Amino acid sequence: MSGIIGSKLNHRGSGLIGSAGTDGQHLLSSGLGKTNIFETVISPETLTPVRQDLLTLALKQAVQENSTKFNLPNSAVCKFEADADFDLAGSTTIARHASEYIYVSSGSTGTALGKTNVPTAAVTDVSGVLLIKHASGINTLGTDVKVYFTCDNSNFTETDAYADAGTFSTGIKMIKLDQVTCTEGSDVRWKITFANQSGGSKVAYIYGISLNY
Repeated sequence: MSGIIGSKLNHRGSGLIGSAGTDGQHLLSSGLGKTNIFETVISPETLTPVRQDLLTLALKQAVQENSTKFNLPNSAVCKFEADADFDLAGSTTIARHASEYIYVSSGSTGTALGKTNVPTAAVTDVSGVLLIKHASGINTLGTDVKVYFTCDNSNFTETDAYADAGTFSTGIKMIKLDQVTCTEGSDVRWKITFANQSGGSKVAYIYGISLNY
């Protein structure tokens, strides 16, 4: 007989009866002649740091190959190789330098907008990696520079946390952008806002941004 006997799992012909799992677990074989075991399924959020490391590698490859914006399944990589890599027309007081970074072109504030990224199915979670250079002074992330995500090109949510992940290249820092939950959709984009920018005292250059969704 096969099936569930009370709280036990019986497999026909095995002669073995093992405890049944609970919600959120999956059944694994322990090997020939051994009872089954159950493990809790890893949540997608648990994999966020791994996916961010992969994004960082993708950014490094993009720099080495001088790539324009490109997409992987449920990921996007942008290093500002060209004006077409982001929504320059929709951005406010933002310019792209020939050295492949964006910055506030006039005044103390600015907003840069990303272009659409279409996931394989509608999503509700986004995380990412930012490349930033403190050209003058130190820009406080979450105050002077903020990063937002949207899944539906309408409702933007700021990343929950900015984690310094070390040096990407000379003078450029890697910042891991924590996963956020946003309104479900199939049009994933980023937005970066700048504040308190002042030539000679506080200037931020953004060299790249990549997303997981």
